[in-house]
Order: sequence, then structure tokens, then C-alpha cells
Amino acid sequence: YNAWFSARLAAGEVWVKNPYGSKPYRDSLERKNVDGFVFWTRNWAPFAEAAAAVDAIKCPYFVQYTVTGYPKALEVGVPPAAHSIAVIARLAAAKGRAAAVWRYDPILFSSITPPGWHLENFAGLAKALGPHVEEVTVSFANIYRKTARNLAVAAAEHGFEWQDPPQDERRAFLQ
Repeated sequence: YNAWFSARLAAGEVWVKNPYGSKPYRDSLERKNVDGFVFWTRNWAPFAEAAAAVDAIKCPYFVQYTVTGYPKALEVGVPPAAHSIAVIARLAAAKGRAAAVWRYDPILFSSITPPGWHLENFAGLAKALGPHVEEVTVSFANIYRKTARNLAVAAAEHGFEWQDPPQDERRAFLQ
């Protein structure tokens, strides 16, 4: 949404749809009314132009950056982990280690990403990202009806099985 965000920032406002059915309302994006921005992404690179516009008005921001390194069967259209690591390294070089919060999320147990795979994968990503971030957030997948349906389709297409572990197994794994 690079072009959209840049246009809204230049206009100094954004219209927000009220999730409770009321009329949309205007929010100011003028620097005097904004403390900062939090961006969420799996690929920061295309947002460079918009980030430059935020830098130009001297507004702080940080990026919640999801990097899991999952197989393509689970993350279609997501750049490879090596790409994201390089982008985070550039972001950290320009803005500091606090500029990106690495998200290892969602954790999904499957026959192609069993618990041992996650431990090894996370350790490798942590080694690569450690010099560039100060923080990591982890969480398990929330399996909603639509999520279960999409996972079932992907599993049938790519030949894997997935599971939604109970809370006690999740806690034990995180420890």
C-alpha cells in the first residue's frame, strides 16, 4: 500500500471506516497530531518510498516484520527469509536495531514444520537477525474456520498434515 499511504500522508489525513457500522471518520496525519507509526509487513522493501516520506517529516516509526522461513506450501508469495533478513539489516543500519521487531508468527505445527523444525529454523533466523533487532515476538496460529479451510486446501494440494496443539503443548514448546 505504498502509493496509498504516501498519498494519504501528503494529504495529511485518512478516512477510517468505523468497524461498528457508524459513518467513516477523518483522522489527521499531520505531524503535530501523530506520535509515530507502526507498520506490519512480510516485505518492507516495496514500502521504501513511503518510509522516506515518513522520514522527511521526522516522524518516528518501527516495523513489525514477520520472518518465518516457512516452506512455500505454507507461505505462497512471501519473500525468502534471506531477502527479509537483508532488508531488516538495511533498515537497522539506517534506523537502529529498534526499528524492526521480528515476528516469528504464526507458529504452525505440520508434517513439514514439526516442532523440531521450528527449533532449528528459529535458531538459524535468530542468529542471522540477532545483530539487527532487539526484540522478537512469537505466537501460535489461531485456527479460525477460514484458516482451517485454507490449510485443508493447501495440505491437500501440497501433501502435508497440520495440527492445532492444545495450550499446554504450546506452553511447553515455547519454554
